[in-house]
Amino acid sequence: MAFFAGQKLRASDLNNITFGAEQGEWTILANLALSTPTLINNWTPYVGTNPATISGISHSSGVFTVTRGGIYVTSLAIRYSATTADRYCFIAGTGSSDIWAKSSTPSAASGINTSCAVTKRIAAGGTIRMYGYAGSATNAIHESGAELVTGCTIYYAGP
Repeated sequence: MAFFAGQKLRASDLNNITFGAEQGEWTILANLALSTPTLINNWTPYVGTNPATISGISHSSGVFTVTRGGIYVTSLAIRYSATTADRYCFIAGTGSSDIWAKSSTPSAASGINTSCAVTKRIAAGGTIRMYGYAGSATNAIHESGAELVTGCTIYYAGP
């Protein structure tokens, strides 16, 4: 933001240039059954290696709400328990039909991980949802220790 001679600097102007105030990292509390598109709703704050301090983002029943409008960088990584069918993950806004980013792994692939990320402008009070699904019943796996898998991150990138 540029300022000109004689222009007053307001606190709100400074608040709008402070990046990183809204942030968080979460992992699932326990394995979660997936088949049809499933809202991942058992998130818990990530406490592994160098976790982000959760600030300015609330979470309830699988829905993250941002308190401040702006550009956010969001990521999702899911580890599946089986490779017998196609596996998908996606990041959405207001619900499963408002998809912002999506990724998949075909059943023939040997990998059991999918991930996606998006940079998106979100209004104050806007919501973010994370989904996983598979062509046949499988679980999103909670890894132990310092791993952020299955996990998600949300970071404010700017106004």
